[in-house]
Amino acid sequence: MNIVLWVLQILLGIYFFITGIIHFVLPPGLPATLGWMYDLSPALHYLSGTAEILAALGLVLPGVTRRQTRLTPLAAPGLILVI
Repeated sequence: MNIVLWVLQILLGIYFFITGIIHFVLPPGLPATLGWMYDLSPALHYLSGTAEILAALGLVLPGVTRRQTRLTPLAAPGLILVI
């Protein structure tokens, strides 16, 4: 069970980290389902991208470094607010 949780944490961390990077880069030619991203203001892109990157790091780094492990349960609800 512990291995399954680690795999899920790492996969979700990678997913949200990449999604946060997309907010900063905003490549042309996104699929139609992501077309709404072009309508957002730059400030909202920076806020959302920063929140997703920090939450992704908060999912993985506390468990890897075994420091401040109380941050991992706080990062998960933070990602729910971003979605």
